[in-house]
Amino acid sequence: MADYIFPLTYKAGLNRDGSAYQPEYCNDGQWIRFNEGKVKKVGGVISPGRLGVYNSENVKSITLLPNNDADKINVYLASEQKIFTFWVNQDFTNKSEITQIKNLAPGSSRMFQSVVVIDDNVKKILFLETYNAQNIAQTAKCKLYQVNIANNAITEVQQTSFNNQVSGGMCYAAPHLFLYGENGYVQYSKAGNPLNFREQDGAGSQTISNDKVIYAAPIRGGSNSPSLLFWTLSKVVRLTNTSEGEQVELQRDVISNSSSILSSRAVAEYDGLFFWIGTDRFFVYNGVVQEMVNNSSINYFFDNLDMKNRQLVFSVINPRFGEIWWFYPEKGQDERNVKNTRALIYNKRENSWYDTAISRDCGIFSGDFGFMVTYGYSFQEGNLNKYLWKHEVGEKEVAVAEIDAPIISSVTTPFISQAAFNAQNPMSGVDRFLELRRIEPDFVMNDRAKELQVRINTKRYAQSALNSSDAITFTGETERIDTREQGRAISLTFSSEHDFRMGNIMLQLASGDGN
Repeated sequence: MADYIFPLTYKAGLNRDGSAYQPEYCNDGQWIRFNEGKVKKVGGVISPGRLGVYNSENVKSITLLPNNDADKINVYLASEQKIFTFWVNQDFTNKSEITQIKNLAPGSSRMFQSVVVIDDNVKKILFLETYNAQNIAQTAKCKLYQVNIANNAITEVQQTSFNNQVSGGMCYAAPHLFLYGENGYVQYSKAGNPLNFREQDGAGSQTISNDKVIYAAPIRGGSNSPSLLFWTLSKVVRLTNTSEGEQVELQRDVISNSSSILSSRAVAEYDGLFFWIGTDRFFVYNGVVQEMVNNSSINYFFDNLDMKNRQLVFSVINPRFGEIWWFYPEKGQDERNVKNTRALIYNKRENSWYDTAISRDCGIFSGDFGFMVTYGYSFQEGNLNKYLWKHEVGEKEVAVAEIDAPIISSVTTPFISQAAFNAQNPMSGVDRFLELRRIEPDFVMNDRAKELQVRINTKRYAQSALNSSDAITFTGETERIDTREQGRAISLTFSSEHDFRMGNIMLQLASGDGN
């Protein structure tokens, strides 16, 4: 039979649920994304280096603010043991020493939220310390710290300022600070004075549910602000200010009575939409609460999630590529050192799901600077230090003066088979081996002389063991790769340590030997 030329086709996303013996989605991937329907390597990461004696801290919150020096960024980290500050330059190649430290009593149950507020025309950072890292329903009263940005002095706010029921978190919807916690309790400050909760001065409180409030975020609410969404353990509630005067009057609307929330850090806002993970599915709020469809990895995620450590889960948006990243812990870890080991990624533009192995404690997207920052481990096996990482920088993992190493990206395509699927006429339905005679690469690369590899994977039947060829090395300048591999079903695994984007790869196929 004559040879035929076919394009290598696939849908955006990784297939993690069900059998890999399918013709539509890529079957595996590491450190790749889908961009305009094609596979693209995720960019590199850079760190200014470890933070001295603080490099093993379990950081729970990151805040980035502009420095008076335009090249510098002020960094504020809150960990299980302390709150500390320093600066890095914009390209993350230099940093200062730790300049201020607030030591805290030891405790692995500690969780933090941070917000930037205006208090009587003075900008401050507030850190709310809660104790729900190991139990999201914990009701122990929180502590509140303020950082004076002018001198970075860190002081504790007197607990008499807020109610004993505040155990969940905080949200700043200018000009009010909202605190919330057990039994649906919500407390808000005086306008313009986020640390003043005295009702005689215009502050107030409200009960919005019969279960604990976990998270809150401001939303667009028309002319009367503030308007906010609150997530409880089982509900989503909207509060809208209906007063036209200085005194706040909040109207309560239950948006969903059948929702849930996996973690107090699992909610991500993207262009006014809110995306989050519940205890058994994915949600989006776009005026109403709806389930997000994930037919490719919902079972993979929930079957492998370490639910005992659900509060480790956190989200970060990466708007440049239309992504939301959820970092999460997988089952089967050493209980003495449980950590996030993988990120599930939803691509809003592609409406696709994929994932990658990575270990991070927390992260943030900075609108001030336009990039994603995370804190956690290196990709290098055996390196037990943690670093502050700027993402989408080059193609390698770089920690200044410590690490300069490649990041290997790989993707495995769907199967093709003239006997089963993805076989276009006149080759469809023929119960014979498929012979792959030639691969015509099409890769967009920054340096076309750099190398990539491909392995040819074959199966006889769906239940058969997978056989893989030796790696074939080629470059972005390679016109064709000639081969004589046969299999009743064939897939390809491409990998590289260099930046690449897959284009329209063509395969020369022929009918091979009998089955």
